[in-house]
Amino acid sequence: MILQVELPHKDLSDAFVELSQAVVEAEEEGFAIPSDLALANAERLLRKMYEISPQRFEVYPTPDAEIAIRALAPRRSVLLLCKPEGGALCLVNLNSGRRRKSYAPMDTLPDSFLENALLNLKGEST
Repeated sequence: MILQVELPHKDLSDAFVELSQAVVEAEEEGFAIPSDLALANAERLLRKMYEISPQRFEVYPTPDAEIAIRALAPRRSVLLLCKPEGGALCLVNLNSGRRRKSYAPMDTLPDSFLENALLNLKGEST
C-alpha cells in the first residue's frame, strides 16, 4: 500500500523554513529572541493567512522580539507583527490607503480586517 501525503505548496513550505530559522536569525542579528508564544502564534496565523490567500509570505524576526509575516505586491504590503506577549499589529499599505489594527489578545485573528487586506493585496492592480 502506498501512502500519499499531500505536501504544502512551496511558498508555504519556504515560509515555514523561514519561521523555523527566526530564533537563529534573531541571535545572529543581535535582536531580542522571539518568545515561544510569538512563534506559535506566527505558525498558526501563517497557515490561516495562506488558506485565505495562497501566496508567498516572508517571515522574519524583528529587533523587538516580534515575528513578522509579510505579504508583498509591487508598492503594496500587508504586514502582521506577532508580539512576544501574545498580541499582534497588522499594518496594511494598499492603493486605497494605509490602515492598521492592533490585537490583544490575538485569538480573533484572522478577522475580516486581515482577510480583506490579503484579498485586496492580491486583487489590486499595480
